[in-house]
Amino acid sequence: MSTILSKSPYHINLSETDLIYAEVDIYIYTGEQTVDRFATPNYTLKSTAINESLSFDIGSLVNDSIQYPADGTYRTDGAWLDYEIRKYTDDGTGPVLTTDAMVQLYAVDGYSYFSEGANFDAQKGLCLSTDTYYVPSGEVIRFPINKREAVTYKEYRNGNTDDANPDITVAFTTNNFSGQQFTYPSTSLNTVDRVQVITDDGYTNEIKIVRLDECKYEPIKLKFVNRYGAMEDLWFFKVSKLKTKVESKEYQNNQILSSGAYNTYEHQFRKYNTQARESLTVNSGFVTENMNEAFTQLLMSSKVWATYNGTELPINVKTTNIEHKTSLNDKLIQYEMEVDFAFNKINTIR
Repeated sequence: MSTILSKSPYHINLSETDLIYAEVDIYIYTGEQTVDRFATPNYTLKSTAINESLSFDIGSLVNDSIQYPADGTYRTDGAWLDYEIRKYTDDGTGPVLTTDAMVQLYAVDGYSYFSEGANFDAQKGLCLSTDTYYVPSGEVIRFPINKREAVTYKEYRNGNTDDANPDITVAFTTNNFSGQQFTYPSTSLNTVDRVQVITDDGYTNEIKIVRLDECKYEPIKLKFVNRYGAMEDLWFFKVSKLKTKVESKEYQNNQILSSGAYNTYEHQFRKYNTQARESLTVNSGFVTENMNEAFTQLLMSSKVWATYNGTELPINVKTTNIEHKTSLNDKLIQYEMEVDFAFNKINTIR
């Protein structure tokens, strides 16, 4: 079942003999598919044919309807995108109307790459950016799974290499509610060392789990929305540094008293409109080169949170470029990134 990645174009292409122009009614909504669709379309687009062909780009229209939870939970709330096309052709006597059947799609806040071509459908069950997961011992791991593609979750423990005999098997079923197309099964067991997700076409997505004991530093978790529209965790195990940047304005105070004297305890220059922003530098520790894609998607994500001092807080990634490292060129692979907390230190919310 197709899942549109709404940050990349999604084209409806028409080509028909004697085509003059076409209109498309677009319905974008959440909740139960079809049942909660509005009576009137959100958008109606019109395009004139050139050489009996035309195209509509409808992908970006859905972005504003896709929301993320504001409570720290792991959830992907996509939106239904239904469209109906009216085609007008010329039979020599004037425009003739033909209405196509309604097409129903599901959209998430993701994107495709240029190299993947137009209208790319990832068809990915396990929606992670890497096939290796580095996680602190005892911490919860969450696996973002697109139930529109995935049918089975398999968990392997204690070095079990027998694909036919997983320690746990979970079957997925789909429904028609936009907020329930993704699920996030989790585990905190250190004995789980790999997970497989089987898609409805028989393809297997597998991830290897590496548990680490970090004795010196407090690991920091960054949660971000990856290119599949799913929430993904990325742990940074080594040294982190907190910085505070303060900005303010200043004026010169008139402190002369009526006697002509002044108080040397008073400030001649006074600060006002003082505000501060905090930033954090984090280090990954040593990882394998197949983690390069995860760090790249972290940089490109528009929604990122950090768990710092036990609290999950919104951040923006300040680092804008990374050099992709390989074991051949760099031997040991480690990444450092700088992030800004996405709020003022002094509360200014009004």
